[in-house]
Amino acid sequence: MFNNIIKNKSWIIEDVGRDCFSEALKIADVIYYIDLKRYCLYYRLIRRWVRQKLNLESYSYKPTLNSLLQLLQWLNKDLKHKNNTIKNLKETNQNVIILNNKKINNMIL
Repeated sequence: MFNNIIKNKSWIIEDVGRDCFSEALKIADVIYYIDLKRYCLYYRLIRRWVRQKLNLESYSYKPTLNSLLQLLQWLNKDLKHKNNTIKNLKETNQNVIILNNKKINNMIL
């Protein structure tokens, strides 16, 4: 199904860290890597978990303490490998744009 999607003229994907997206990375017109500060990522992850726990936000998995810990572990692992991830993206596709909060805000305003 994914390969049929990327045959279209226009498409957007999220979470390019998965192996199933490797072909899409090669043919993408642009890859945006959103590089947020560590504290911002932790804050958003915990805030989202709390909102899910309070039924203020929908979820596809039950927001347990164990699920929160797993998400935090995943985030830590991702942050440790951030530089390698960016390097690999740039080796795969020449049009990688790194965005931080300031650049994103400038784009929106």
